[in-house]
Amino acid sequence: MKYLSKFRSPKATIVLGLTAVLLLSILGAAFGSSVLQFIQYKPQSMNTGISVASAKSIADRAFKVISPSSTLSDAKLAKVLPHQNDVWQVDYGKDGEVQVDAKTGKLLFIISEKSFMDMANNTNNGTFITEDQAISSANDYASKMSLDIEGILSSANLVHDKGGTTGADVWDLKWHRKSHGYIFKNDFIIAGIDAKTKELLAYNNCFYSNEPSSFSINIKAATAIENAQATADQNGYTLNGKASLMIVNPNYRWTDEAMKEPNPDTRLAWVIPFEKPNGVGEIYIDAENGSLLGGDETK
Repeated sequence: MKYLSKFRSPKATIVLGLTAVLLLSILGAAFGSSVLQFIQYKPQSMNTGISVASAKSIADRAFKVISPSSTLSDAKLAKVLPHQNDVWQVDYGKDGEVQVDAKTGKLLFIISEKSFMDMANNTNNGTFITEDQAISSANDYASKMSLDIEGILSSANLVHDKGGTTGADVWDLKWHRKSHGYIFKNDFIIAGIDAKTKELLAYNNCFYSNEPSSFSINIKAATAIENAQATADQNGYTLNGKASLMIVNPNYRWTDEAMKEPNPDTRLAWVIPFEKPNGVGEIYIDAENGSLLGGDETK
């Protein structure tokens, strides 16, 4: 389910890098394709906190763990939604790409295109590693590469023929950020592990949101569902009568204040699922005051 809207600025050149395009088309949404909505390149002379030399060093130390023979080809400063800080996009040609937070130096995104294609071309019909082995491997690589893996493990799926590519068998692991016992709906970390060799194929850290200003719950689930019913009726949606508390990024969909770009601010909300003729979605109702915060839907 996509939660970020496409954005095109007439004053900026918006380009998806080669690796991001391959990520979108081959590795799929499980590695964060909905995150890389656009990349706006910026002058490298901008004061970011982390110099291009430091970014290259950080990227190189990490990427050489999974691709020792790779050669760094380029580094560009970019704005990559939904991250709040600028990002150094460090390119390794056909081998892959690394993205480094230009303010903190944190590793945000790694993709080993070469490892993925080698896996897809491997005719070895070996046995698949277990979920526990995949998680252990992800934590191993995190330690070796200084990657953050935190939050609550929300899904672990063995995907065969990933992205429609024969022989691409991948463990998709996903952790969601958590605070005060509540999950952030849109903040997650993803790792892709080769299901036969245990190699790390991809990593995406999408922890970008601010903490909610309040965790007060003045609205009961039944009241939140009643409040959501008006939006559902106006749009021909059918609520399923369920509601769960999550930390969401208000986008004010279905209101006059609808936002096009990702909102880093958050609220604790009742998330209420609905169905419609050609898809599904969710409505967000503020848990403190009962207001409509927007929501999400498939097209």
